[in-house]
Amino acid sequence: MRMADDTTPSTVPRIGAIGSCRVHVPLQHAEAAGLLSYVRHTGFGYVHNPYEIEQIIKLTTGAATRPQRHLSALMAIQKWRTLTPTSFAETSGGADALILELSSIRILRFRGRYLQIHRFREFLKEYGDIKLNAAFFEDHDGARDALMEIADRMPDDWTRTVVEELEFWEMTEDELTASLKRIHDATTQPLTFVNLVTNNFQKQGVRQREMLRDGISAFVAKHDRTRLVDPTAWVNEAGVEDVMLDSSHYAPHYEPVVGRRLAEAAMESLRAVSTPARAAEPS
Repeated sequence: MRMADDTTPSTVPRIGAIGSCRVHVPLQHAEAAGLLSYVRHTGFGYVHNPYEIEQIIKLTTGAATRPQRHLSALMAIQKWRTLTPTSFAETSGGADALILELSSIRILRFRGRYLQIHRFREFLKEYGDIKLNAAFFEDHDGARDALMEIADRMPDDWTRTVVEELEFWEMTEDELTASLKRIHDATTQPLTFVNLVTNNFQKQGVRQREMLRDGISAFVAKHDRTRLVDPTAWVNEAGVEDVMLDSSHYAPHYEPVVGRRLAEAAMESLRAVSTPARAAEPS
């Protein structure tokens, strides 16, 4: 997308995104409204934490090898053959700007591969009901015992091995900052980070969501071509119970509104990098 002298785009921008339904569906509405051209790597499903975003970039730039097919199902990979060294540049990485949604600091890792939390939950479901919630990540020993009980019921070596060797934790502030820096360094276009609404229906703050927002905010304050979009204020102003299906998902009628907000943020990020900083006046 070329910018005219007045920084008005001559065509709608090509906006790439990595995240969950909270950005992908609204951006589809924004594209339908003619606000942008939406670019997405279709080889992946929804992801939630920074390490998953890093993993997508590595798998689609050749920095990491493709996983075995039976493991890819746990990594939100939908089209294994699309993971080529040029596929990021041909899709999201070739967009004018990127929107990256970060909604979790909870990490699941197996032999260096980061697993998608909902897919792993479904993987376990046949053998036992484990809730991968705050209590699971806070009580590490209890969670490990519950996983070992499930592993004993599994019919083959591979599924047992995934459960037995699973690493799980919540990111620290330092880990979050380091991951954001790697994402920043691996990309070249303006980055708009989007966090999850930080409060519940009672407008009480959720600890891990607030930590994620604060960590991104601190990072953005120190790095160029980055910005943070926090939807919490929009949602609270519109009425949490009116525009959210639950504490994590937008109601369908509100998704076009989110899409417009995201389109506006992406346009602002493009204007910011296209407008040279004004030189200081001589004293």
